[in-house]
Amino acid sequence: MTKPRKEGGLVVSGGTASTMSGYAKITIRNDELAEVHSGPAGAEFALPEGLYSVEATAQSGEALSQLVRVEAGKTTQLALDEPASPQKRKRRRTSSADDRAEDAAPPAREVSLDGGEGWTSAQTVSGWIFSPTPPYSAVPSVLLSRGSARWEVSLPLNPEGFDENATCALETIDPAPVESVVPVVLRYPPSRATMGLISGQLERNTISSDTAVLDDAVSMLHSKMSDPTAAALGGLTLHRLGMLSERAEWVENLANGFPWLVDGRILLAALLRDDPDPADRARGLKLLLEASRERPMFADGLALALDLLNRWPDDVEQDARSTAAGALGPLIAYTNWSSVNLVTRVP
Repeated sequence: MTKPRKEGGLVVSGGTASTMSGYAKITIRNDELAEVHSGPAGAEFALPEGLYSVEATAQSGEALSQLVRVEAGKTTQLALDEPASPQKRKRRRTSSADDRAEDAAPPAREVSLDGGEGWTSAQTVSGWIFSPTPPYSAVPSVLLSRGSARWEVSLPLNPEGFDENATCALETIDPAPVESVVPVVLRYPPSRATMGLISGQLERNTISSDTAVLDDAVSMLHSKMSDPTAAALGGLTLHRLGMLSERAEWVENLANGFPWLVDGRILLAALLRDDPDPADRARGLKLLLEASRERPMFADGLALALDLLNRWPDDVEQDARSTAAGALGPLIAYTNWSSVNLVTRVP
């Protein structure tokens, strides 16, 4: 049984006395990535000990994320960096002609592909269609940029599929919002429509345990040999609804048959965590620690990994779990939690 965690304090402030006036909103998320505070900074918050993500949005739209660990019986002070003013973000000019040219130039809106692996792409009027290039040793992803902002996007491709059944697409948002906002949306082809339906409900937070959703999620998990990525999303959806344990054998097959798909191993670890056999729990923890070194396909996979690391029973391997949770920091701090597939900002 997991012991209740002791509390500590967290105070979020600016790097200078006037810094916080540059931030429009502060959000604090716990180790389950649930929002525990949203609003102005400066107050002290009593929080259970553990890892937290502090997200700040500047008046300009610039985003900042930092991880902080709250210790029991202590007050942790987190000083955020000052957001860059528009003047500081501009390059140095050499003449009044440069001044006029820069002031007249519209903001950068074009989205570019900057690299990645595990795919080929074809440009369309609205974005790109991606096709898989297996075999895989890791989750395929693409690097995108617009202006000075960059993102890494996990691509839910199907290496077992053919033609459009193997693909997914990214469509650009036009007109794009502020530079710091992810400028693309993920689309699935008609042959993978169930993935699109489930993803849409997850994005809108309208997922429920009604018969149709359960049937779709079970069908996706059952399709592990023909579409392992869909199976992983189906498994994560069933776990979210508390109905994964009945499909343990399918999850085991997914994790063992497609080791590159990190989410499958995380799901198996979640099932083994509650196994009465200590040997199986130890196997689950080993899987979890290994999976935590790699990039998942889905944001729910990342959230589940962090939750398991912080709440594994028996208080075993605490140092290893703490180290693994800290190593997830670059992903956790810069994840766009409104996306179902994992989208992280590149600092």
